[in-house]
Amino acid sequence: MELRTLQYFVTVVKEGNITKAAQALHMTQPALSIQIKDLEEELGTPLVNRGNRHITLTTEGNFFYQKAREILGLVNFTRETLEGFSEINGTLYLGGTDSQYNEELFKTFHQLRQEYPQINLNFLSGTIEDTFKRLDSGDIDFAIILGPVDTEKYNTLPLPWWDIFSALVPDSSPLYLKEVLKHEDFETQQLILPNHPMIRKIVAGWLNMPLEMLNVSSVYTFPYTASSLVQAGLGIALCKDAILNTSQSNLRFIPIEDPISLPLQLLWRRDSAMSQVALKFLDVVTEKVAAAEYYPQ
Repeated sequence: MELRTLQYFVTVVKEGNITKAAQALHMTQPALSIQIKDLEEELGTPLVNRGNRHITLTTEGNFFYQKAREILGLVNFTRETLEGFSEINGTLYLGGTDSQYNEELFKTFHQLRQEYPQINLNFLSGTIEDTFKRLDSGDIDFAIILGPVDTEKYNTLPLPWWDIFSALVPDSSPLYLKEVLKHEDFETQQLILPNHPMIRKIVAGWLNMPLEMLNVSSVYTFPYTASSLVQAGLGIALCKDAILNTSQSNLRFIPIEDPISLPLQLLWRRDSAMSQVALKFLDVVTEKVAAAEYYPQ
């Protein structure tokens, strides 16, 4: 099986049509059809269901498509890495949670870019599941994660920051004028929680009730969505107050007695081959953490 055959198959799936895929690949439709048929014969299983205008994937085809993309992505990453060994260039891929402290990592990259102007940064926000999937598939070099992780699978660099969660409350709530919220204030409230399984478990333990008994009206991935959910009347949100500006709204952050706080960590796979850009970035971050330059004022 050749890499070009994998590229043919991935293109067919993306285009949803062999004729369009052939045009994109600058080859004839019969030649491409033969390549896909030969691939199916080599694998001993059908990969696509052929319709009059569109193709759909079989179960085996969907599995193969995911793996083909991973293989091609790894090949491209390896090629870019090897090209960058003679000179520091290329892209640093970061992913993970939105945090006020991400700015410190971005500043570090900016400093690195002053020395190596050919490098650039790609940051991918997402759920914790999305982030681990990207890290495992090699789509990102590092992940910024809240809370503990599997140290057998990942290298970790604890960062000297803790994300603290406060309650985002609308002015229509009877809690709005309180200076501090206690645990019992949450027991009768509809809750809007981050899309993070660990935080939901922490909240359940924090309120001393089973997870399934939490009155969760909705979950969110990005802080702005949390504010929109609160504005819509879906409850009060547990949110990182340093990210959102509520000064021009009818919402207010209220501190929580014994608040939920989680440490941030920088992760990378133990079995990953790191690019020159990633190695340089890790060196600088490690030095600054060791020197305590990252401790917030």
